[in-house]
Amino acid sequence: MFMIQQLEKKYANKMTQQNNLSLKKLKGIKPNGVKHKLEEPIQRIFDDCDNYIKENHGAVIYESNPECECNKLSLERKLFLEEVGLDKKLLELFIVAKSDFDGDKSSKRLVGVYSGLLLTYLSQYNKANNKSTNFYFEGDEITFDHLFAGSYGYNGLIINNFQGDCICDNVGHGADSTFLAGFNIFGDRLFHFSKSKMYLVKNCEGNFIFHHAANVSKDLDLMIADNIFGDNLLENISDETNLKLVIARNIEGYNALRCQAFTNGKINLILAENIQGDCSLGRSENAEILDGAVGKIGLVLCNDIVGRINMHSTNERTVVRGKLEPNIFNQNYKKYKLDKLNQLVDKIETVNESTFNNLKEIYKVYNSIKSEIEKIRQ
Repeated sequence: MFMIQQLEKKYANKMTQQNNLSLKKLKGIKPNGVKHKLEEPIQRIFDDCDNYIKENHGAVIYESNPECECNKLSLERKLFLEEVGLDKKLLELFIVAKSDFDGDKSSKRLVGVYSGLLLTYLSQYNKANNKSTNFYFEGDEITFDHLFAGSYGYNGLIINNFQGDCICDNVGHGADSTFLAGFNIFGDRLFHFSKSKMYLVKNCEGNFIFHHAANVSKDLDLMIADNIFGDNLLENISDETNLKLVIARNIEGYNALRCQAFTNGKINLILAENIQGDCSLGRSENAEILDGAVGKIGLVLCNDIVGRINMHSTNERTVVRGKLEPNIFNQNYKKYKLDKLNQLVDKIETVNESTFNNLKEIYKVYNSIKSEIEKIRQ
């Protein structure tokens, strides 16, 4: 268990790097009062986390059963977190303390799920008290496997500069979120089996990013992946869901955009641009482009695809290649404001709290052409 003095030092170093703000300004308390004011609540949260791990160790948790009891915020834990006064600063302290957690596979998963329970509580508390449920977390390259796993209840979540596998796994299923975004994340299965109205990942590296994301929902809007390196990216998305628009740009890896819209899923429009890797846009070596089980895909715009692509089709759909049909490609590119959306994504360079304004601007442009996208025949 972390000594409070070590934790304060580690947290102070993190916050010094984060915008060079002082510990006094961030905590709103005097430096010599930090230990006195923070030791009891943070220690009690650590103890509760330890008990949670003991109670649920070895359980089959969220990956195979999102409705598992250990993934739910109990009334008892709500009352406990209210008593200790959990706020965003305490949650950030917990994240720093539990980063690089040294435990077995089950314990690592449960620490991640516990962090998700804390975020779920904070989201519910803020909503009940008319406070913002948009959360931004800066990781400064710390490692935290399964960070915020199973969390829900926030309007928006932005994570930046984290490392670890299964970050934000299975998030957004308890209540709808509008924005889910990750920047500069290094690790496999980012946003696996997640749910949000709008997704955005940029400058990330890892395999299976967005794997099984945007699934088992009635309608979701927009998924954007830009400058991503790794295999099996955006694989098996929009299962039993109508996802309106997918934009995949500057992707490098094997099996990108494979097996969309399975099991009666639908995708109205896909833009695949500057993708490098064999089997991009393919279901398997011997199957057909984007050919899900019985799902449907409307229009696919492809440009600058390097690698083997199977373009055979049995379902009625349109695939437009930029180099073969530049006029049709450009007409659709402008009609659906893909140029404008990509420009707005390119504008996001420095990531911080204000990045929510960028996400809102992107979503506003999307909503201006949503009705046209919905008209695309599937």
